[in-house]
Amino acid sequence: MSELINSTLIENCKNNDRKSQHAVYQALYPKAMRVCKRYCARDDEAMDVLNTGFLKVFTQISEYSGKGSFEGWVHRIMVNTALDHIRKSKLQLQQIELNDNMDFGSEDEEADSYPDNLDINVLYEMIRSLSPVSRTVFNLYVFEEFTHSEIAGKLGISAGTSKWHLSNARKVLKETIQAVLQKA
Repeated sequence: MSELINSTLIENCKNNDRKSQHAVYQALYPKAMRVCKRYCARDDEAMDVLNTGFLKVFTQISEYSGKGSFEGWVHRIMVNTALDHIRKSKLQLQQIELNDNMDFGSEDEEADSYPDNLDINVLYEMIRSLSPVSRTVFNLYVFEEFTHSEIAGKLGISAGTSKWHLSNARKVLKETIQAVLQKA
């Protein structure tokens, strides 16, 4: 748990103490916003998801049992809120007819190595520029460590479609990174 967030602060939030809620919001805002920005293409959309997520945190905080990391609990709420937002915006998931023999690469294969001097904010912007479905699959697979079966269940797509979107996201990111590095 963050040094700034202790059990007393959480208990005060459970009692709807606004100052404690503000302190939790301030402490977790940077990490929560990074999560939201990974799933949303626009900053205003990410802010909406963040605020909805924190509303859920504070209305459901009594469900936090104290077992496990509070930050991890908030992180999971932010991810689920982003997924809810994607579903509510009636995102048309691209159903791609896949040939069972298509090569998607190994699930165990290491991600291509990228240069150490690539600014993380530039990389996040590259991720945000992916198509909504590819971005969502990429985030769930890479950052949340979901399997393709879990992603398929959450998004209502096949595991093969999830694999295609991950492969597509990696390809697009690799090409974008190479283009940026050639300009440098």
